[in-house]
Amino acid sequence: MGTDKNDINKKWAALAKQLFDERTAEKSNLELTDWEPDELNDIRETARQIDLHFKQKRFSPEQDLPKVEAAIHQNSETKVFRLSSVWRRIAAVILVGLLVGSVAYWASEAGWLNAQEEVAAVDNYGLTKIELADGSMVTLNYGSHLSYPDHFTGKYREVELDGEGFFEVLPNPDQPFIIHAGKADIQVLGTSFNVNAYPQTGEVSVVVKTGRVQVSSSEIASTDDDVILTPGEKGVLNDDSPQFQRIQNDDLNYLAWKTHSFIFNKTSLKDVIEQLNKVYRVEIATADPEMEKLLLTARFDDRPVRFILEVIAMTHKLELDQIDESNYLLQKN
Repeated sequence: MGTDKNDINKKWAALAKQLFDERTAEKSNLELTDWEPDELNDIRETARQIDLHFKQKRFSPEQDLPKVEAAIHQNSETKVFRLSSVWRRIAAVILVGLLVGSVAYWASEAGWLNAQEEVAAVDNYGLTKIELADGSMVTLNYGSHLSYPDHFTGKYREVELDGEGFFEVLPNPDQPFIIHAGKADIQVLGTSFNVNAYPQTGEVSVVVKTGRVQVSSSEIASTDDDVILTPGEKGVLNDDSPQFQRIQNDDLNYLAWKTHSFIFNKTSLKDVIEQLNKVYRVEIATADPEMEKLLLTARFDDRPVRFILEVIAMTHKLELDQIDESNYLLQKN
C-alpha cells in the first residue's frame, strides 16, 4: 500500500514548524521521526541560507554593515555548507516536480500536450486512414506522415503533411482547416481534395474534388497572391516559384493511389506503366522500348495489377512474364 496523503502532509507540516516556528513546534504534538537527523540538519541549514538571501535584499550598507562586522568578529570560524547526497536527491525531486507540474499545466492549457502522430488504421491497400477530432477524414499515401492534435483549440484546425493525402474536411466556418505542407498553406472551410507534397519532388500540388480551397505560399505575406481553387482545378507550387499557379487538372487518375481505379484514354504504354508502378509499388518493364509507344484505352475499377497487365498483353498481343512478386516483363510474342 502507498503512503497515506495525510501522513505526508503531517510529515512536511512538522518540518515546516521546525524550520520557521521552532517555538510553536516545541509546543506541537507533531514529531519529526520520519526524518533522519543529518537530513534535518541539512534542511535547516538550507532554510537559513534562503532566509539570509531574502534578508540581503533588505540589507542597508550604512545601517547593517556595522552589525555584520561585529558578527564576524564574534564568530571567526567560517562554516562551509554542503548538501548531503540524500538531500540533493530530495531537492532535485522537489524542484523537478514543481517545474514539470507547472509546465504540464501551462502546456495543457495551451493544448500542446495533446499532439498525436500517426494514430491510425491501415486499410487493405496498405494506406493509412485517420479520423481527426472534428470528424474529418484523411487517407495517407505510402511513405506519408501527418502531424495533428487529438483535439483542435484556437482559431484554426491546423495539421502538417509530409507526403500525399486525401482530405475530407467537415465544414466549420468558425474554425477554418489549415494544412501546412512544405512551403504551402492550404485553407478550407469544408471540402474534399488531394494534396501531394513529397519533399523530394520539389513541388506541392493540390487538386480539388469538391468545394473550394484557398492555397498560398508561406513565404509570401501578402494575401493578394492567394489562389482559390474550385472542383477540377489544380494548384501547383514549385520550389523555384514564389506563388501557386492555377491550372486545369487533366490527370484523370490523380486519386488512383487511393482508389486503385484507372481511366486510360489513348494513353501511351509508357505513361500507363509509370502509373501502375507508382500505385502498386511494382516494377513493370518492357523488352523493347518501341512498345512504350503503344496506346491504351480502357477503364479499370479496383483491379489487381496482374489483371490490368493481362488485359494490356491481350489487347496488344504481348506476352506477360511475372518474374517475382513485384516484377513483371512485357514482351512481344
